Amino acid sequence: MIKSYYKLFYRLIYGVSLIIVCILIGILGYMVLEDYSVLDAFYMTMITISTVGYGEVNELSDNGKIFTSILIILSLGTFAYAISSLSSYLFGGEFRKLRKSIMEKRKIEALRNHVVICGFGRVGRQVAEDFVRTNQSFVVVELDPKRVVKYEDDENYNIVVGDATFDENLINANLQNAKAIITCMPSDANNVYVVLTAREMNKKLQIIARASKLETYNKLKIAGANSVIMPDSVGGSHMASLVVRPDVMEFIDEIIISSDYTPNIVALNYKNLPAKFKDQPLAVFKKAQISGCSVVGIKETDGDYQINPSGSTLITEGSRILLLGDKQQIDDLKKYFDFE
Repeated sequence: MIKSYYKLFYRLIYGVSLIIVCILIGILGYMVLEDYSVLDAFYMTMITISTVGYGEVNELSDNGKIFTSILIILSLGTFAYAISSLSSYLFGGEFRKLRKSIMEKRKIEALRNHVVICGFGRVGRQVAEDFVRTNQSFVVVELDPKRVVKYEDDENYNIVVGDATFDENLINANLQNAKAIITCMPSDANNVYVVLTAREMNKKLQIIARASKLETYNKLKIAGANSVIMPDSVGGSHMASLVVRPDVMEFIDEIIISSDYTPNIVALNYKNLPAKFKDQPLAVFKKAQISGCSVVGIKETDGDYQINPSGSTLITEGSRILLLGDKQQIDDLKKYFDFE
């Protein structure tokens, strides 16, 4: 934090440091050349660098006069630089940018259970837009400032300008407190590196990575990615399915994200269930008829899915219940349970 603030204030700090050095040189010079006391040397230095025109403490020697002339020239340049730096911050917009940068950094540091998006190309922008519509907090890490400049004043967008392959930028995105990271940079090598780094920084993190080449898929999985998406492959398969099974695919699209961006299908984690449902047959949960949502599946501890599970299926630790409903039913469900 201190290092980041130093980078922001370095011109002012540098200017003030030069003034202090100039004063110290003046004090030391008068003490050595004119045998002044510390107080007299300080007074003489101040009236010299401020050019107020008061008389000398004592008559100066030739060396003292030369030193005073050099000190005046030195101090004029130093004060000109300091005033220029201060004016630039106060009137040139740098102070506003500085304040905004500090506020943005604090805002990101306060985030919890957010998503870090590495890369803000076509895929990254689409992910961010969907998160905005579903009120999911996120931080974008993008190297090219031109890609994010139009979103700087949008309160929904938290932005870190920098290379995601540098650990510092992931730390600035508060990755240690995030629940997931989506790395969708165009370079597969960069995505692999980010997955490795992210897994090391946060063992519990959900990692979703983009792959452009088929041979990168296994590398990303080995690196620690939970899911690997190949946009071209997924898009092509989806379009083919729309031809073969158009009604089914349109229905699936509808239940995943409806027109008002309210999810029609949600996953309920075992740990968020009341004790009366834990380690019980699914029939107990179905009988409760909470909010009217239908149980369409269950994800077991080993990651396997049961579609349309029977009532005898046990709700065990680590499992997730998949529920389908309309907007009102999903909203009612959220009154009873917490969703991740």
